[in-house]
Amino acid sequence: MSKLQITPINATNRANAATLVAKSYGADAVQIIKTMADLRSHADYDAKLDVLVQTEDNETIGYANMMPVRAGSPQAVLLAPLALDVDKNQELLQQVIPTLANYAKEQHLDYLLMHARPEDYAEFGFKPVESAVQGLNLPDDVKILAFATHDQTPDFEEKISYPEQLL
Repeated sequence: MSKLQITPINATNRANAATLVAKSYGADAVQIIKTMADLRSHADYDAKLDVLVQTEDNETIGYANMMPVRAGSPQAVLLAPLALDVDKNQELLQQVIPTLANYAKEQHLDYLLMHARPEDYAEFGFKPVESAVQGLNLPDDVKILAFATHDQTPDFEEKISYPEQLL
């Protein structure tokens, strides 16, 4: 099984991220790419959390921006967007979330958050969070999910606050 590596986005490889977003999100890709460009100028943007997931041969199979969000005392980031090259081997793609989780832990982050249907990410340890985000409207079957990088139970004492570009 191939080991995956994390490579921060830079001017040279940014097109790889845009290509994956376009492939993953279709008609919504243009807006997502524009939002990502806006977020890169946000005060909380951290370039080392805007990453490609690559094989040992430097083949890009995933892209994730881990945008810091305000969630009280825990250090939390929102995976937005998460884009995968679905044409790749499914066994390899199953390693993307654990690879991102390990990287987040190395960066001293407590939680990865995402917007998704709980049944799609339960196998990776994501659990629904009851905290609300003011101004965020999600479809009924989509929830805010949290993955704890340490063995804690997701618990957010305060409402989660997102950068306005994500609302």
